[in-house]
Amino acid sequence: DYQDPSNPNYSPVIVMRELVPGGIAQLNGRIFPGDCLVAVYDITFENMNSDDVMKILKSTPKGPVKLSLSKPLSYS
Repeated sequence: DYQDPSNPNYSPVIVMRELVPGGIAQLNGRIFPGDCLVAVYDITFENMNSDDVMKILKSTPKGPVKLSLSKPLSYS
């Protein structure tokens, strides 16, 4: 979770730091460290504060979840 301190009204950025070894996300092969979580199901995190985002994440039912991610830009 990162929020730009120079712009407190900007939406938080949730960056995947690591995946659980052998976990579903790692085995799936489409989520990587550095990916940014931007929505769960169709609830986007735009214009939300960190507390609101955490409430949404904690209220997500167990089982398969629809995530929307943005990938970091490649500079190669």
